[in-house]
Amino acid sequence: MPKKINHENRKEEIAEATYRIICRSGLDNATVRNIAEEAKLSMGSMRHFFSSQGQLYIYCMELINKRFQKRAFSLEYPEADPPLEHIIRILHQLLPLDEERRIEMEVWLSFQAKSLSDPELQPLSNKMYEDIYKIVSFVFELMNQFGIMKPELNIPIEIERLYALIDGLGLHCLFNPYHNTTEVIDLILIQHLEALCISIDGKVDYPK
Repeated sequence: MPKKINHENRKEEIAEATYRIICRSGLDNATVRNIAEEAKLSMGSMRHFFSSQGQLYIYCMELINKRFQKRAFSLEYPEADPPLEHIIRILHQLLPLDEERRIEMEVWLSFQAKSLSDPELQPLSNKMYEDIYKIVSFVFELMNQFGIMKPELNIPIEIERLYALIDGLGLHCLFNPYHNTTEVIDLILIQHLEALCISIDGKVDYPK
C-alpha cells in the first residue's frame, strides 16, 4: 500500500526549505528548482503542491503570519505573574529572539521588500501589517482588562508608537544581536509599557 502523504505537512516542509534558501542565499535564489532540490522533491512534485512560484511565496508569507498569530494569542496567563511580564511575553513573539523567529523575520523582510514591486504580494503584505497591528492592539486590551492602563491615553497613537518600537527593536535585534540582547530589549519594553500604566512613586500599580 503506498504511503499516505499529509498534504499540509509537505507544504510546510517546502516552505521551510524556501526559508532556508532565502536566509542562506537570498530571495532571488529561491527558485522552484532550488527549492525542490532543498526539499528533496522532483519538479513535478513541487508543481503538485504549488502551481506557481507566486503561490509558493504567498503560502510562505501566510505561514509566517499564522505562526505569529498562534504564538501571540495562545499564551496562557499565569495569574501569579505581574501583568506586564505576560504582555512582554506576547511582544516577544514578534521579535527575533530565537533561531525560529530570526529566520521568520529575515524571510518576512525579504518578502516585504519584494512586495514593493510585486502586485501579487502587496495584499498579503498589507494583511501581515494589519494582523501584527491586531496583536499590538491586543496588548492594550489586556492592559485595560488588568486595570493598569492610564485612562487619558490616545489609544490609536499609542498602538502606532508601540508597533514602531517593536519594528525598530526587531531590526536592531536581527542586525546587531550581540548588542541588543533579550535583557536590553526587555528593559526598553518595560520602560515603555510602564509609561502607559497607572503608577505610584514610579512603580506600576498592579491589580490585587
